[in-house]
Amino acid sequence: MVLGNRKSIKIIPNWLFKRYIYIWIRFKDKSFNILDVKQEFKKTTHQSLNELVVSGWLLKDTNDSSASYRALSPQEIMEYIYFDSFILA
Repeated sequence: MVLGNRKSIKIIPNWLFKRYIYIWIRFKDKSFNILDVKQEFKKTTHQSLNELVVSGWLLKDTNDSSASYRALSPQEIMEYIYFDSFILA
């Protein structure tokens, strides 16, 4: 997995947070791809996945022909946001 923006996790808007929650409930910390997401959810798109990756909430692995994703746990996200906001501030 590419760690990417893991150190710079950003706070996201409510609509994107809902997409993250749906993904976390369904896949937890297991890898998934865009086809898995399309089978499970009607409204989650490439754009949503990309924004979650850019915001640091999803990790993206591009080592194979089709990208796979893994969601960070809510605990990991809150720890990084807390660390960035209060420890590094």
